[in-house]
Amino acid sequence: MARDIFHDAVRTALEKDGWTITHDPYLIKTELLDEPLSADLGAEKLIAASKGQEKILVEIKSFLRESLVYEFHRAIGQIVSYQINMEIQDPDRRIYLAIPKFAWEKMATQGFYEAVFRRESIHCLIFDPETKSVVLWKK
Repeated sequence: MARDIFHDAVRTALEKDGWTITHDPYLIKTELLDEPLSADLGAEKLIAASKGQEKILVEIKSFLRESLVYEFHRAIGQIVSYQINMEIQDPDRRIYLAIPKFAWEKMATQGFYEAVFRRESIHCLIFDPETKSVVLWKK
């Protein structure tokens, strides 16, 4: 599977934010599917010795096509598929949709996107592709 154009930017942003990349890509294999799904990144970050480690799975999307809604629909379909299968494979790993800052700024002005994120319990990682940094964690 081809990597997203912003794959390296998000990987760098996560590392700058203190995350350790553990999987690149992260294969999701469960008995629910005949073939594995492939998410972009798996990462871990030590929170505190008493709490263990926080684990995430990140799906990166560029949102560079003309239709933001079309790209959004495709991304949501992937995330929902990952959520269903990760409940079996690694239920402690939180899934994030990585969205470039310029796309997020468009989404933030329209209530539709927030309504979908809230209803489907989708977490977002907003990143700046130019500075290769995390702008916002949206849970």
